[in-house]
Amino acid sequence: MTDKRSESRSWNTEDKGRLVAQYQEILIRQVQAAFDSKEMDEVTYQRFMTEDCLAESKSEICDHFDRLFKELAAYHQERLQQRILKGAELLDSTSKDDPKYPEYMRLYDALVGRLQESQKRGG
Repeated sequence: MTDKRSESRSWNTEDKGRLVAQYQEILIRQVQAAFDSKEMDEVTYQRFMTEDCLAESKSEICDHFDRLFKELAAYHQERLQQRILKGAELLDSTSKDDPKYPEYMRLYDALVGRLQESQKRGG
C-alpha cells in the first residue's frame, strides 16, 4: 500500500502535468480520428475534447482517464449496435435473390465481427 505522504513528496505538478498530457494526447488522437472518419457526432466530439482532468493524485488521474476511455469504447459499441440493427433491417427487407444481398450480408457480418472483437478486448 502506498503511503500518501510519500506519494505527495515524490509527486509534483510537473509529474501530474506530464501524466495528464500523455493520457490526453491518446484520448484526443482517438476522438479526433473517430470524428474525422464520421464515426462520432459533433456533440460527443466536443464533450470528449473539452473534458478537463482536475485530479491531483496518480490514481485519481488514472481513474479519470479510465472512465473516459470506457465511455469512448461504450459509445463506439453503441454506434456499432445501431448500425447492426439498421443492417438487419436492410437484410430483412432485401430478397435473397437480390444481387446486392451478398454484399449487404458481408457488411453486416463485418460489423458484427467488429462488435464482437471490441467486446472481447473488454472495451
